[in-house]
Amino acid sequence: MKKLSVALVLVLASMTLGTATASADEPIRFEDSIDEDYVNPCTGEEGVWTTDFSLSIHEGHKNNFVLHAERSGSTTDGFVSVNGTESQVQNKNGWSFHFMEVWENPETGDRFQIRGRLKFNFNNDNADNINIVFRCI
Repeated sequence: MKKLSVALVLVLASMTLGTATASADEPIRFEDSIDEDYVNPCTGEEGVWTTDFSLSIHEGHKNNFVLHAERSGSTTDGFVSVNGTESQVQNKNGWSFHFMEVWENPETGDRFQIRGRLKFNFNNDNADNINIVFRCI
């Protein structure tokens, strides 16, 4: 009986510790939308480019964190985000973000590509290099 009681206490303690650890380690979630004026590279017409994003930041690990980002978007002239890639690098001096996206108008079949680069310098708190290029493909 004593062995059963000790085993039961150990199981309950591990369940309690496991629950506390899991709840303390919940990711921070954030969703937002950004609207920017743009010129359609295929037609030359002005419009609004909207990017919707959802971020999940999981901290609490020694010297690192995990960031999961999802993006989608649309334009006022009927284009939607189809696919893309991105890479991010951060070190003690700054943060660099490079991306490429393909957007398509489902009605016309027109497509354009967006390539961008953003660099932020931690030493002077400045965005040192912002370069976004739209190209009809």
